[in-house]
Amino acid sequence: MRILPVVVASTLTVGAAHALFRAPHVPAAVAAPGAPEFPGFAGGGEWINSPPLDAAGLRGKVVLVDFWTFACSNCLNALPHVQSLEARYRARGLVVVGVHTPELSEEHVPSNVRDAVRRLRITYPVVLDPDYRIWHAFNNEYWPAVYIVDRHGRIVYTHAGEGDYAAQDRVVAALLADTSAAPAAARTAAFHKPDDATLRARLSPIAYAVTQEAATERPFANPYWDNHAPGIYVDVVSGEPLFSSTDKYESGTGWPSFTKPLEAANVTTRTDHGFLMDRTEVRSAHADSHLGHVFDDGPPPTGLRYCMNSAALRFIPADSLTAEGYGQYQSLFAAR
Repeated sequence: MRILPVVVASTLTVGAAHALFRAPHVPAAVAAPGAPEFPGFAGGGEWINSPPLDAAGLRGKVVLVDFWTFACSNCLNALPHVQSLEARYRARGLVVVGVHTPELSEEHVPSNVRDAVRRLRITYPVVLDPDYRIWHAFNNEYWPAVYIVDRHGRIVYTHAGEGDYAAQDRVVAALLADTSAAPAAARTAAFHKPDDATLRARLSPIAYAVTQEAATERPFANPYWDNHAPGIYVDVVSGEPLFSSTDKYESGTGWPSFTKPLEAANVTTRTDHGFLMDRTEVRSAHADSHLGHVFDDGPPPTGLRYCMNSAALRFIPADSLTAEGYGQYQSLFAAR
């Protein structure tokens, strides 16, 4: 259904329910754990201006999803506002994705969409949704429609039709400013293990072999063994924070080594009887990824050596922590 030039509805998720949103003020924390989960863009077709994006890869970002078509007058009326939001907040971490779900016959032709994207000077990612798979995943019913997703992958705001632009601006600004985000329980709920098909598509062969099959990468031939940059290391599967460069040291083994975890609750251990010896295996708590092993030959103050596989980790530089959704760790590097 295309919307006539009138505001139909806006909703802000303030708990497990939706409420009509017209208030002039948006609190810094606008989401509750009961907010609907961002379904991502599975089932979409061609991507314009970007490689394919997915929900897991966007975790930690504030995302605005705009359902539109190039022949919809209401969509074109709303487009300058979407472009303005993207231009003003891109550097602070906002990701805008246009979902082009066609209705008229000419809108089904990919070359027409590409031409429209160029003509309209749309520079953010656009995904074609010819089979309405993304449309149905969002339970969407209208063109245009805006969905705003918080850093934890929850849809916190929806709007059908034109208008409500000031409110959208406030919601985006509030979410980007909310680096402390939700309480710990809500933050950890965001860390999960995708299904196997998603993992195989998303992970490199060595990352899949290490995290899912407990393989070991070659020493001195991996990206982080000699990485000295300030930042944190997260699970490549789930994004849960695991280690910090402040606890990293040169062990001489050829693998990244740490004296302790950054978040003890995100790391588990168990006895490994492989290779005719008993070792202590280290795994991530939420995604159950194999990370490496811990030994008792480390330096003070812990005497431990967490010997990790680079392939199981993703490094986030200190100057990217806030943009990536890990702003709570920025203080670790403030005086360094």
